[in-house]
Amino acid sequence: MTEDLRIRTALYEWAGRAATGRLTGQRTREELVADLESSPYLKGRLGEDGLSRFLEEATQSQLEKVYTELDAEKAFPVVAAGRLRGVGWVDGKIVGRETPYVVTNGDSSAPTFRQIPYAYFLPATIRHASRAAQERGDPTVLEAYSMLFGWVEWMVHARKIFWTHLTPKPDSLRVLVEAFGVGPEIHDDSPERLVRLAARLPTWYPFRGSASRARALLEDTVDVDLGLTLIDEERHGAYPVKEGIDDEVFSCRSGEWWNRRRSSDSSRHIEREGAGSMRIEGGFLRFQSGQDTGFCLVKDDVVCRTSAQRKFPHYLPRVLPLWASLRVVIELEGEK
Repeated sequence: MTEDLRIRTALYEWAGRAATGRLTGQRTREELVADLESSPYLKGRLGEDGLSRFLEEATQSQLEKVYTELDAEKAFPVVAAGRLRGVGWVDGKIVGRETPYVVTNGDSSAPTFRQIPYAYFLPATIRHASRAAQERGDPTVLEAYSMLFGWVEWMVHARKIFWTHLTPKPDSLRVLVEAFGVGPEIHDDSPERLVRLAARLPTWYPFRGSASRARALLEDTVDVDLGLTLIDEERHGAYPVKEGIDDEVFSCRSGEWWNRRRSSDSSRHIEREGAGSMRIEGGFLRFQSGQDTGFCLVKDDVVCRTSAQRKFPHYLPRVLPLWASLRVVIELEGEK
């Protein structure tokens, strides 16, 4: 196994532990009972019989509370002896100038993670005294800080591996895809969808204003059937001929919106909301026809051509940027 592959394997293993809460000390009831049952401190306080009764009757939250308080009371000696639960993968050795964010071999030859050497930023007197205390097995605040922030530093270093479609814990990708505007109504907390969306983000996000990109994201990546035709200026031109924007449904817009889309060869500009060729057909107010398609498409427009019998996909606007302008064409009964 090459050095790079060994490091990546170790990082993936730590990713799974971090995502399941292992690095933050979360444990099962069986693990908590086993650890607390073997504690000389609790046996001395409660006695063996009292400790047994407590472990049988205590709830999960009570066990976790005692476990946390016990660690807090005994934290520094445990850290100094290298036995703090859940952080054995952190290289807590106090050093001066060392390369951070690397995987090293610890005292037990197991891979460990070396973070930023905090001691380097302290006066030499404190650094030397802390190192000497650690070598004697005495606790230091500096070592405790290294253990405390170890998993945070690792997350900073490993995010380029952890937040990819190859991650061992797809559930962690929810934060990533939602930060790029893909909400829960689209990913549905599905691990498979999250993985596919994470792989598609680099090619979709820079071009998210395009109707074709939005369709590809929903249909090809999330397997959602839009059931409608998407028309835009980039692919179909300002005046679509084949698909057409006849019978476009009227919606309230600003005067600036209407004037921007008014035909360039027309000298008439409107100063308030309105349009020509107004008529009611099929229960909708329409304002364009084949004889007077006076309001063209611009780059911001995404036209949805559908029918009244189809349910409009409410998640389509979720994958379009805020500046996109959604226009709707509802086909008359009998049209294809």
